[in-house]
Amino acid sequence: MGDADLAQLPAERWQRAEFESVEFNRRYRLFTVAGEDTAFLYEVFSPALISWLCTRVPPGFGFELNDGNLAVFLPGHLEDPGELEELSGLAASLAERFRREAIEELPGSQLFREDEVRADLDRGVSTVTWEKPPASVNEAVYAYREVAARRPWVLGSALLWGVLAAAAGGGLAALIAGPLAIVVAAGFAFGIAFYLARLIASIRYRFGRVRMQRVALEAFVREYARSRGLTLEDRWAFHSEMRGLAMPGIADHVLAGKLPGSEIEGRFVMFGAAPEMRSLGEEIAMTADRPLAASGLLVRMPGDLGDDASEKAGLPEHYMLETRGRDALVWRPIQGNLIRTAEGSDAFCRKAAEVIGRLTPAGGGSATA
Repeated sequence: MGDADLAQLPAERWQRAEFESVEFNRRYRLFTVAGEDTAFLYEVFSPALISWLCTRVPPGFGFELNDGNLAVFLPGHLEDPGELEELSGLAASLAERFRREAIEELPGSQLFREDEVRADLDRGVSTVTWEKPPASVNEAVYAYREVAARRPWVLGSALLWGVLAAAAGGGLAALIAGPLAIVVAAGFAFGIAFYLARLIASIRYRFGRVRMQRVALEAFVREYARSRGLTLEDRWAFHSEMRGLAMPGIADHVLAGKLPGSEIEGRFVMFGAAPEMRSLGEEIAMTADRPLAASGLLVRMPGDLGDDASEKAGLPEHYMLETRGRDALVWRPIQGNLIRTAEGSDAFCRKAAEVIGRLTPAGGGSATA
């Protein structure tokens, strides 16, 4: 199988992995999605597992591991009960070997790069204590910018630029005025440069590996979820579960529970900047000044939705509907996640819930747990 034979979505790129085993590289072509943790990959494919795959399985054996789901296959059509039992045994043995190798890396493993980022994110979020939830991401950004502005690195950078500006301003004044003017010019230049440099450095500050704005967005979402009684879900598990349902990007956050302003149980999804139908690979156009995000409300309906679901929904302007079986996703584009507000999120949930309510006579649905 060559690279061109691999089915992939527009947002995906496959990369081939090879090992020191000549026999394994001859017999298998192992591909992973670009961006996967290669260190963990090489830990899981231990010499013992590679040896087993090269000596204990029949020719043509292949497998796919996707978000914890393992599929194995052999060429042709197996009908003999013995052959089917053998394939089932191979699947069970391979799953156990993967599980055993993976468990060795789980507790606090530094091979999981996203876990490291999450740790930095958690530490950054904890630097501000909220007496009441921030009304907007912008309010959260201001709070964390104030924290960043007091950090030694920011103060040191601002001081350095202030001193350089004072030297330049004082030197220039020395050419055309007396000692008093030199002091005034140097002080004025220092103050302006210190203020601007501190502002810029605090905006660009990182809490570990995470930008200050990302920390602020996370704090806003967590506080919003807590104040509305919603539960944050794993976004990668969400995409794996809902693969096949067209979505306007990649889920940055998935909040589950009773949606604000309604009696509907479902998921409020904040999509990030990815102008494509990720799950189906269908290109879409976002035209309102190139929105870089979207809000979505996902509900599992009591029964399958027909082809006329969009007509029943009576979609408001800029609202769109995607369906798959019993799943209904109402979404609309927004300019970006950093402009989100609690009031705007509540308003979207109420309006999207009204759309969901028009899809069935009962006007209800249940959470996509």
